[in-house]
Amino acid sequence: QSRLAEHAAAPSNMASALAAQAESTVRIVDTVLAGVVERVEHDGMASASSERLHSHMRNMVLQVQELHGLFVYGADGSWLVSSLDRPVVGNNADREYFQHHLNHRSRDTYIGKPVRSRSSGVWILPVSRRLDHPDGSFAGVALATIRIAFFAELYESFDVGKDGVVVLARDDGTLIYRRPFRETLIATSVANGPVFRMYRSTGPAGTAMLRSTIDGVERLYSYRHLDALPLLVATAQSRKEILAEWQRSTLLMSGATVLVLLLLA
Repeated sequence: QSRLAEHAAAPSNMASALAAQAESTVRIVDTVLAGVVERVEHDGMASASSERLHSHMRNMVLQVQELHGLFVYGADGSWLVSSLDRPVVGNNADREYFQHHLNHRSRDTYIGKPVRSRSSGVWILPVSRRLDHPDGSFAGVALATIRIAFFAELYESFDVGKDGVVVLARDDGTLIYRRPFRETLIATSVANGPVFRMYRSTGPAGTAMLRSTIDGVERLYSYRHLDALPLLVATAQSRKEILAEWQRSTLLMSGATVLVLLLLA
């Protein structure tokens, strides 16, 4: 129990670092997205199909490593302009983030559920903003996307042990990324898992020994809700790995004690 208590600070500090990196990633992407919204609304929706805007969006994606793509959709969901090299004909009115902006007048940034990109086929996290006409009516959606693989690359540098876990999810329980990575888990709900049950009862941060509903491993979890974004990060190390060093040292001490007793006998 002493060993576990001593170790509790490590996952808590790591969860704070994970939260800071996730927030930084989304903020950088949203800053670029806000610039696109300002350009389109200032110059009018007719400018959304201009080569000038297309060139700007393409350059932003090349310069900002967090970005996978930038897109502007009309009020009917049609593709007006994107950062892609070639124009794409399609419609995204069925996407969850598009429906959110269509039915909500809020100008806040919306972090959608992970989806497969229709332009590249990879899993992406949508970050979007509503576009308005001068009279305040719905004009469409500006979208920025982050590759889910970007988070995998970001979190690989964190040492959580062989059986450790790193989780990034929306605060409604929609899983964005989990290490060890399993593609089939992306966009599934972990709202009934132990971390989210603890989050609902404890608040924005917490640490506890919990058993995973995904793989059954008992781990020391620490989670943190991001301050200004609807995201939650968690990290965990297995109880077995945390106690492994203590068990080795205990066995060595026991062996040494037995040897001393034999020598004194």
